[in-house]
Amino acid sequence: MRARFLAVLLLFSVLAGAQPEEFRDLNFGNKPFNPGDVGLVMRALVRDNDAGNTDPIYFTRVTVENLGTAKPEDIEWVELRMENSCGKKVVLARGEGFPIHEILLGRDPEERMILDDGEAYLYVWVKVTDRITEGRTIQPKLILGWAEGEKGGTLELVDGTPEKLVVAGSFTARILPGPEGGNLNPGDRFPVAEVEVEDTADVNPWGLDVVKIRIDGPAGLVWILDNKIQTLEIPVGRDYTLPEPLFAALDEGKHVLTLWVEVPEGFRPKDPVSVAPTLTLTLKEAGHAQTFKLVDPVPDRVLAAGLEILEVQVPQAGKVLSPAPGTLLYSALKIGDQDRNATPVRLDSLTLRPLGTLTAVASVEVVDQGGRLLGFAKGIDKPIPLVSPDGKPLLLPDDATWTLNLTLTLSGKIPLGASLLLSHEIALEEVLPRDWLARPDALTKFKGTQSVTPKDAVFFGKPTVKLAKVEDRAVLSTDGETIGLLSGKLAVKPLEFMEVSAQSLAGYRLSTKALADGLSFTLEAGRAQAKAGDLAAFAVALKPVRMPQKEMQVTLDLSVDKVVDWAGIALPFTLGPSQAVFSFVVPQIGLQADPQTPSAALLHADAPLSALKVHVYFDPNLPVELVEVQGLEPYVAEVEPEEPEPGRIALSLRLSPEGKPAAGPLARLLFAKKVEEEVAFSLRLEVREARGPQGELLPFFLAPEVLELKL
Repeated sequence: MRARFLAVLLLFSVLAGAQPEEFRDLNFGNKPFNPGDVGLVMRALVRDNDAGNTDPIYFTRVTVENLGTAKPEDIEWVELRMENSCGKKVVLARGEGFPIHEILLGRDPEERMILDDGEAYLYVWVKVTDRITEGRTIQPKLILGWAEGEKGGTLELVDGTPEKLVVAGSFTARILPGPEGGNLNPGDRFPVAEVEVEDTADVNPWGLDVVKIRIDGPAGLVWILDNKIQTLEIPVGRDYTLPEPLFAALDEGKHVLTLWVEVPEGFRPKDPVSVAPTLTLTLKEAGHAQTFKLVDPVPDRVLAAGLEILEVQVPQAGKVLSPAPGTLLYSALKIGDQDRNATPVRLDSLTLRPLGTLTAVASVEVVDQGGRLLGFAKGIDKPIPLVSPDGKPLLLPDDATWTLNLTLTLSGKIPLGASLLLSHEIALEEVLPRDWLARPDALTKFKGTQSVTPKDAVFFGKPTVKLAKVEDRAVLSTDGETIGLLSGKLAVKPLEFMEVSAQSLAGYRLSTKALADGLSFTLEAGRAQAKAGDLAAFAVALKPVRMPQKEMQVTLDLSVDKVVDWAGIALPFTLGPSQAVFSFVVPQIGLQADPQTPSAALLHADAPLSALKVHVYFDPNLPVELVEVQGLEPYVAEVEPEEPEPGRIALSLRLSPEGKPAAGPLARLLFAKKVEEEVAFSLRLEVREARGPQGELLPFFLAPEVLELKL
């Protein structure tokens, strides 16, 4: 019965002989080891429980091995400690790593002895290095040499609960989804990011500290790290090693670090600045440090403004009003405060700056959405004061939205094509009033102006642009009185026979560029020169070349790309008549048979010429030859001494000293045959140059070009 009883109670027991009756692992399981940690990894019991003798048990040798996966580089030292039933503790063996082997015979016997019917506890302690590898394990195995009386042997004990080595998971830092983002103004101070730091379960008693931090975010802001015990201002854009470690979390605890942003009063960015910082945080637990890179998931936005909502709607924007009304509901100005602070906005004045060509109005009224008159002014040359109807400063409550309606009174003559475009500039201050109770979420200190401009202008009348034939020119004109730039294209048909010239009128600057089918043009004028009337004239002339027909018709077609007023605003316009047609009759030059002399050909022109140069061609292989060239009054003809070419006659005609240009036969070419038989041949005319009565080069129509003769 005793043996069965012991088998139930003991992990291992021996029923006979002198030896320890009980030895077992106590299944001690410790927390994970972080780099550099020291801790207990195994606890075992050895007990003497025999009635047959009074001998104590002596340990004679010991071996401690590791059945886990930890390598020598993970272990700094290993100790086997023993505590006997009297409470005495000794170190039986120590080594710089697994395994350790120790012969105990040279030690004091009392330090390695278990009294008869006594017990001892064995402990394995380990210190790991700072270079441990994530996930490896420590599982000691004890091999104990023992002696009791005249008997001896060995015991083996294996740790039933291995310990783990943890590096990356030894502690953590994560960005939290809050605080809620929003708009920040100069003077504001609000939290923008929160980091939860946690020290996970481990064998050491150490908490966590922040030792280094880097904040990547907009420069010019003040960044403050808060651990709820102290605050520390952090420079932005560089690695910053703290002068003293900053508490982050207790051992095996959680804690939240808060990053605040303070917007200096002088921080006035032109455009909104996004605040979504990246934090590179180095945490340290005793000698072990880890770095975490975290990004704020909820951006804030810094505006150098008191109004986060500033929009303008113009009901008549882009429309043409004709005739001009006496009063005009010009715009609806939407203003609103939408930020994280609790500060109201004081509205001081509204300035309307004309950006179009209509630069003056008779008066302006400012009325809010509730019908309250908040401002009035004659003209727009000065700011319009804004006041509450009770005479107090006009305050827009925190996070409120208003609509201010602006009505203009118009008077006097408005130029045709005038554009009305007014920039709205509001002077304001977002500061807690002096008679209000101070509060930490109302530290805003902004004073300045904010402006908004409508997208499109309102137009008064639509200019007409047209092209008309005036005598020998095509004139471009308009009834618009504010045009500062007009560009377009003039298509010319047939362009290959035409020369086109352009002339500016009425002080406009003209530039042109040749195109494949005509020319493009741009007319420009300043405010003083812009007026209605003729802007440019285009003249066409035939090139002094051969024409395909005697009567030439030329067409000019106008297309307009854009019309812009002198303020730079594109104007709506109407394209009126846009075509001009010109007709030209050109001199006709040709060969004719001489009715009086069958062997002669006449060179003929139907318009007076002062000079003419031609080539006459015939077949040089035929038995014919030119025997004489006669100029007919009042012309003198001669054959030019050109480089000879068989079958080509270079002929030049000019007026005689007393002659005047005349139309009709100009010269006679007399041919003779070299054989008795009849010879038929043809002459072909080529005109090289024709000049009019004033010596000017002329276009011409060539017909007949070929003449058949028989000799």
